Amino acid sequence: MKVTIEFNLPDEQIEYEMHQNTNNYFNVIWEWKQYMRSRLKYNEEHLTEDQYLLLAELADAFNEMINDHGCANDF
Repeated sequence: MKVTIEFNLPDEQIEYEMHQNTNNYFNVIWEWKQYMRSRLKYNEEHLTEDQYLLLAELADAFNEMINDHGCANDF
């Protein structure tokens, strides 16, 4: 299968740049999920209970957003 994506530049410059940076966006999301997972799993920085619970809440909210947008299988 072959896919061709075309943009009308300069009118669609922003869309073009978003497309060009998709892999970077994916990598940032992946690294952030791994960072939060590691912090929660190993707690090497000895977070207080309140800090740990807040981080867990943020990680859950982030994962929920990913699921809501249909991207759960990508990460």
